[in-house]
Amino acid sequence: MAKEWRESEEQILSLGTKQVHEKLAEILIVLDNAQGSRNQVELKITRDILASFIGTKTETLVRALSDLKARDFISIEKNRIDILNRDALHSLSKIA
Repeated sequence: MAKEWRESEEQILSLGTKQVHEKLAEILIVLDNAQGSRNQVELKITRDILASFIGTKTETLVRALSDLKARDFISIEKNRIDILNRDALHSLSKIA
């Protein structure tokens, strides 16, 4: 339980100090892991809520998603984000 607490604490700290692209990459990896590591994230929340969760405006989130898509890190279809380059996202997120 202490390990889980420490991991949660580290995630909260990192989400508070990272740039938008880094936060987005990290949250996509975390959500994918939580959903079974299929390199596919089913979003059951709106972009407004996701933007709020990582501490940015919806417009900024949309631009960051578009940028990751343009780099071929992800593809987006309705409520699903496919992770095309997990290593690149991992590197961008700076997860230890």
